[in-house]
Amino acid sequence: GLGRSRKLLEEVAGIDSRAESWLEECQNAEAVVTELVHSLRDYADSLEFDPERTESLRLRHAELQQLIRRHGKPLNEIIEMATELETELASMQTLDADIQELEKEIEVLREECAGLAKQLTVLRRKGGEKLGVAVSRQLKDLGIARSVFRAEVNSRPSGNDDLWLQRAGARVAADRFGWDVVEFHLSTNVGEEPMPLVRVASGGEISRVMLALKSILANHDRIPVMVFDEIDVGVSGAIARKVGEAMKNLSRDRQVIAITHLPQIAGLADRHFVVEKKVEKGRSMTVVRRTGAGSSEVVQRRHRERFTSQEREGTDDRRVS
Repeated sequence: GLGRSRKLLEEVAGIDSRAESWLEECQNAEAVVTELVHSLRDYADSLEFDPERTESLRLRHAELQQLIRRHGKPLNEIIEMATELETELASMQTLDADIQELEKEIEVLREECAGLAKQLTVLRRKGGEKLGVAVSRQLKDLGIARSVFRAEVNSRPSGNDDLWLQRAGARVAADRFGWDVVEFHLSTNVGEEPMPLVRVASGGEISRVMLALKSILANHDRIPVMVFDEIDVGVSGAIARKVGEAMKNLSRDRQVIAITHLPQIAGLADRHFVVEKKVEKGRSMTVVRRTGAGSSEVVQRRHRERFTSQEREGTDDRRVS
């Protein structure tokens, strides 16, 4: 050690004065080391062993090693990941407050939408009254003489999956068109309350109601093709002529297809197709064929002759086929 080196240097310095400087440096080093030893001994004496702290550090080390094995990443990347997760968690802790704020905004928007929906209801009911009067009048011209047509404007309760608004203290279903449910009602007999059209009207009546609606709304409805089936059921003579004229007017800016047995209606068409059912070789077949050129003029001429004869003789419309 330094003590042995010092003794050797003392012997050498007694022989060679050049070793005196080395001896001095060795003595200084020995003094420094001695002081350091005393300081370290004092530090060691001041330390206290804490078993709990030691166990805590051991467990922490084990957890870190487990995270390294689980994620297959070095410790510094795992620490970065933990920091990002802590930041995300902190933002999620404010989520409840954000939800409450959004719910307040939704309530404000619900009130605004309810006000607009109420205005729509007023406008629809006014329009529905006018439409009901106009359709009832048109239906009388189309052979449903005692008809009463109404456009009922109501709402329906909100279901679990519906968008909803508050109306008169109750939740009602709503969409981008408002909260109204419009249903057409019809009565064809005096004294009977109008009922839903789909429940009380026959196929021919529904076709004539549709014809009346389309005639009234012709300037607003741009449906390119319309098909009328059984529209001539229960009508003949002059009424059939009016039905045909109504369809003729509609055909000016759209394609109208009518399935009819009446010459009063067929005579107003531009083209005619005949539908026949045949039995060939024991099998039923339906054949559709277009009639030849000029047939439309023939049908129209025959219709005019029959209609003129009917008016001259005062024949009841119901007897004309």
